[in-house]
Amino acid sequence: MRLNNKIAILIPAYEPDRHLLSLVAEIEEEQNLKDLPLIVVDDGTKEQTIFDQLHAKYSQLVILHHAQNKGKGGALKTGFNYIIENMPEIAGIATLDADGQHKVADLKKCLAAFRPDELVLGVRNFNQDVPWRSRFGNQLTSFLVKKTTGSDFQDTQTGLRVIPVSYAQKCLAFPANDYAFEFDMLLAAKENGLAVKQVPISTVYEKGNPTSHFDVTPKIGTILGVISQLVNPDVEYDSIDGLRLKGMTYKPLNDQPSFDEIKNDVLAFVADFPWVGYGIKGWDIPVLINN
Repeated sequence: MRLNNKIAILIPAYEPDRHLLSLVAEIEEEQNLKDLPLIVVDDGTKEQTIFDQLHAKYSQLVILHHAQNKGKGGALKTGFNYIIENMPEIAGIATLDADGQHKVADLKKCLAAFRPDELVLGVRNFNQDVPWRSRFGNQLTSFLVKKTTGSDFQDTQTGLRVIPVSYAQKCLAFPANDYAFEFDMLLAAKENGLAVKQVPISTVYEKGNPTSHFDVTPKIGTILGVISQLVNPDVEYDSIDGLRLKGMTYKPLNDQPSFDEIKNDVLAFVADFPWVGYGIKGWDIPVLINN
């Protein structure tokens, strides 16, 4: 597999465990990847043991530290900015998560698919084997994005991406520093003339998703706030999440429907969603609680 050698690999990490050590080791042992620049951003982790071990073992590894937690978007911005300022030869930035959910084989697939005018997404298959909270959140946001923007993203929350460095430069101006930063990246791609290439990847979840620092309620709430602000731009919001996109324009939305026009479709989606294997009219309450 021939890969673009003008790629930097970026891993944002907050309170990582040994999954990060394994991921870095696999990348450094892979013939096609070991010579690519590798940057890890520590997003305010209190216990530094993992990073100390990485620093001791891999002298060429760049580790950037935040004194305090800034959020995943803030960590990605720090990495983007470092690469842009220090690696002018780089054409694209590959991002992946530190929690073991992305395989190096899938990273290679995404790198092989990369072109400088395309945003590459590694998309997972959200079947019944995926934890309910992740399946529902991703399918709901994908559904709403398609209804409101016309863009069909199979996995709106994937952290495995390859981003043209020219687009990463523009992403630095996005106001969000949390998980919504990655969502903004998807919404603004079309406006910035980028095609989006979606590459199927493995779906990896450990029981209980123990290494994830994602709380489904605020994350989906933030994303829904973004969508609501986009399709109802004249409505005032008191929350930071509702206000933070003011001033950003998404031209592709001009001819798209308002929420009032799609609300029946949204209700139908929720009613038809397989809530722990049951339709909404047939909830098994004990099973629902346990999941």
